Amino acid sequence: MPMLAQVTLTVPVGKRLIAAGLCRTEEIRRALAGGRIWLKGGTTVSAVAEELGLPPMRISGRVSPNGTRCSREDGGGPHHYVWTGGEWVPGDERLAELVSAFGPGDVVVVGANALDALGHAAFLTGSPLGGNTGRLLHGVAAEGAAVLVAVGLEKLVPGDLTATARRAGRRKIDAGLGMGCGLMLLPGRVFTELDALYTLARVEVTVVAKGGIDGAEGAVTLLLEGAEADVEGVLRLIQVCRAKAGSSPASGSPESLIECVKPGPHCPAHTGCNFHRYS
Repeated sequence: MPMLAQVTLTVPVGKRLIAAGLCRTEEIRRALAGGRIWLKGGTTVSAVAEELGLPPMRISGRVSPNGTRCSREDGGGPHHYVWTGGEWVPGDERLAELVSAFGPGDVVVVGANALDALGHAAFLTGSPLGGNTGRLLHGVAAEGAAVLVAVGLEKLVPGDLTATARRAGRRKIDAGLGMGCGLMLLPGRVFTELDALYTLARVEVTVVAKGGIDGAEGAVTLLLEGAEADVEGVLRLIQVCRAKAGSSPASGSPESLIECVKPGPHCPAHTGCNFHRYS
């Protein structure tokens, strides 16, 4: 007789679940054994780094109640980690060199700010030409490297992101809260909480509700159906993810989780807070 369970995952718990599942994918296991991996910093990818035994990553851009912002300072550890086949090395200073040899069997892990029902994902970019990620990611994918897009279901948006991306543009923004951003479509395979559960256990998963209050804003409520042992295993795993998430709002080095304020050292590079009327 199948067992049916209902669970609610807050956004931080969902990130930890995605990290646990992603680190057990065939792509990651194969790359750890004989390939290369590029982790691009974000709160979900930082949780992946922690799952792999690395320190939390430096978080650059973020969306906060104050709009789209970056970190106040540049310190706080690597924003990029690269597995070279034998060790993890910080990639910020020589990322192009480190990923230039990527190809089949290698993996890029990147987060996203938006996901649509068609399976497209995209991230906001406030840096000129999309920063290092914008300059390198599509080229690495074109060489044959796998791209895994770690993104929570709270980022599901209406419409088609291929059309939405055409409306956006970093230099199009005239006024607003925070820095003006463009929207860059991501190549590769989207990996959500659902994919994590499919990877970790033989259970059927159904989304039945989203949202909540008192810290569950953006949460997702799921039905889990399967053999009792499998469902019980998932429930235990979720408790582990809850413990890892703790009371912290996000994975990331503490220094980098402090957002910028106007005026700041990054203002000259951003078409944003230094001139927007409402910042």
